[in-house]
Amino acid sequence: MHSDAEMIDALAPGLNNRINIPGPNEATEEEYLRGVLSYVVPGIPVAIRPLMFDGADGLDDEERDKHAKLVLDAAVANVVSQTPLIARGIVETAIRTVLEPVVADTFRFIQRGFAIGLPEGGV
Repeated sequence: MHSDAEMIDALAPGLNNRINIPGPNEATEEEYLRGVLSYVVPGIPVAIRPLMFDGADGLDDEERDKHAKLVLDAAVANVVSQTPLIARGIVETAIRTVLEPVVADTFRFIQRGFAIGLPEGGV
């Protein structure tokens, strides 16, 4: 897993290259962006963080399957935890049936190198 600090260190330089804040110099701009990222990064789900790093140059089949499983498992766990009155197995089966093709298609898209989350100059 990538810590908040690692995520901020990876994202800040790339954002600084793409965003110009009128007035401050580049070093100060990056510090401002790090401050903003310190609020945003903790909200990035743990299951997505490795994808943001690995997906920047596309994914091989093994990476695609690993990340798809992480995202699917996290989504299922999230939904199951929010529906305590229904049998876990029923909810899990229903959610997997709906989400599995969506996640698979999404990761086939990402596998071609259309990674999300990392700006130019990131990791």
